Amino acid sequence: MKVCILTKGEPWAWTRHYIQAFRECGHDVLTIGPNVTREELASLHLEYLYETFTPNDIESRLEPDVVLAELLPAQWLPDLIVAISVEGMPICPIMDELRCPSVYISTDTWQSPRDYLDAIAYDFVFVAQREHVPRMRALGARNVSWLPLGCTPAIHYPCPREPVADISFVGSIALPIHQERYDLLRHIEAHFRVLARSCLYGDELCRLCGSTKLTFNHSAVRDLNMRVFEALAMGVPLLTNRDSAVNGLLDLFEEDTHLIVYDSADDLLVKARRYLDDDAARRRVAEAGFAEVLARHTYRHRVEALVETVAKCVPRFGAAWPAKCHSMSIVNQLPAGPDSLLDFGMRLAPAADNLRERGVQQLTAVTRDGSSVAAYDSVLAWRSDLQGPEEVDVAVVDDIRALPAPVDEYLRAAYGSLRSGGTLLLRLRTEELAAFGIPLDAEAMRLWLLRHDFLFQRANLEGDGSSGAVTACILCARKRTRRLRDAIDETFANLTANCASVHEAICRWCENYPSGI
Repeated sequence: MKVCILTKGEPWAWTRHYIQAFRECGHDVLTIGPNVTREELASLHLEYLYETFTPNDIESRLEPDVVLAELLPAQWLPDLIVAISVEGMPICPIMDELRCPSVYISTDTWQSPRDYLDAIAYDFVFVAQREHVPRMRALGARNVSWLPLGCTPAIHYPCPREPVADISFVGSIALPIHQERYDLLRHIEAHFRVLARSCLYGDELCRLCGSTKLTFNHSAVRDLNMRVFEALAMGVPLLTNRDSAVNGLLDLFEEDTHLIVYDSADDLLVKARRYLDDDAARRRVAEAGFAEVLARHTYRHRVEALVETVAKCVPRFGAAWPAKCHSMSIVNQLPAGPDSLLDFGMRLAPAADNLRERGVQQLTAVTRDGSSVAAYDSVLAWRSDLQGPEEVDVAVVDDIRALPAPVDEYLRAAYGSLRSGGTLLLRLRTEELAAFGIPLDAEAMRLWLLRHDFLFQRANLEGDGSSGAVTACILCARKRTRRLRDAIDETFANLTANCASVHEAICRWCENYPSGI
């Protein structure tokens, strides 16, 4: 399968592991995006990594004015597009011409509000920290699932050596977010021999952790971080705090079997002393954690789960998608794998077989009088208090003349029937836009849809073949049930770390984006 991966080329985060895992699974991978510079690495004291990373195959920005199809090599069309968020970088190119499913992976959602905005453009969204799954859905993302981080056995591996210290730690202690981690590290340093470094990767990381009896982790923002999986893969017993249980720590691993969990600074000392004094217990935890992480939690497992999720929703996935689409019909604007569709006006009856092939299992129409058409599973007569099927994936209004009410009523009815993140497709003729006082302007359309709590995705213009004049517009939007600022405030309200300055900076960032988001 041909997989186009959109991300930043860099040598230290989860992006490289996902790319490697897709290739290990036998996929033909093409990477597109900007690359880290030597200067950026130097600013992080990681310049030594510059010669070790593989840059993206095609270097490009991935902002809203970039047409993805124009970046692809001739005759190379993807079966799947995978965007991997990193550092809050925008990954929102125009993908309309490519009919294959698209996936967005968000890892640092807590500090990357950009992820919420970009994810709306994708068919499937995977979130590494479980508590952000409902937030992502409420903000308008579609098909949101939990996909934890993992390890790469070729990079994270046991390297047992003669112990030179009791406990190792590799990671940031930059303040203020990591104040508690810093304090805990100082606390154990007062009682044990601790070997700590801020930035180590690959072989050096394995050697350092392999030269101690335990390794320490502290989740600063309740996240199930990379260190959990990587430490277990290196065969070193892991001491980690319980806070990340909210994001699935103890659903994936068993306390005192696969890893060691502490609840406080004093508990950390007690647990560390117990396992430092008991070689057999320490060995049992190391072996069980190592076996469990390799059996279920490598990045290859994550890629397989991702592909399986898409395949369940998209018929003939990987076999029938590699084709560009230049038609602006409503059917060709549907997201990949729509499971249910509500058709206002019964305009899609001729395309019913096509819709079934695309995965629609429930096809409902709304007409003036409720007249039945065999192509639909059910037909509803329009009423001002219409309550359509609940939790519909897509609502289509192809011709407002087919129903006897103002368009605002259709939008309210569609909103009431769509699930969070559901897609609205609305086709309006230029004269209808004019009658509503909406110019052919994306910002005006965005504000109009936002009044109904729909987040604007794009507008596709239809033109007269002879004159080139615009005759109609297909608006694509997603239902949202919460505002971005609310999701951000809730995230930080739940954090016990010293994150006030980060919260303030993110709120300032949001102020630069359109009001109402």
